[in-house]
Amino acid sequence: MSEVWKITKFFTKPYTNIPPIQHNGRTYNSPEEKATVFAEVLENSFNPHGDLYDRQIHDQIIQATTTYLLNVDSTTTTPTDPSC
Repeated sequence: MSEVWKITKFFTKPYTNIPPIQHNGRTYNSPEEKATVFAEVLENSFNPHGDLYDRQIHDQIIQATTTYLLNVDSTTTTPTDPSC
């Protein structure tokens, strides 16, 4: 896309104003404030659960995978063909 077209598109494209955001009894108007509030809400909503990660199970999976990969006999393993 040429630079002239990019500039023309930028100036002719209608600007969509995002309405103010109200959060915790306060109104946020500027794009920076809205972005900050949005980021904080998402961060608080999607925190990982520490209790879902079990280090012992993780270590067992790594050990089993490593053992398998070190002991697999590649001469008896037949390659697969995605077209079959």
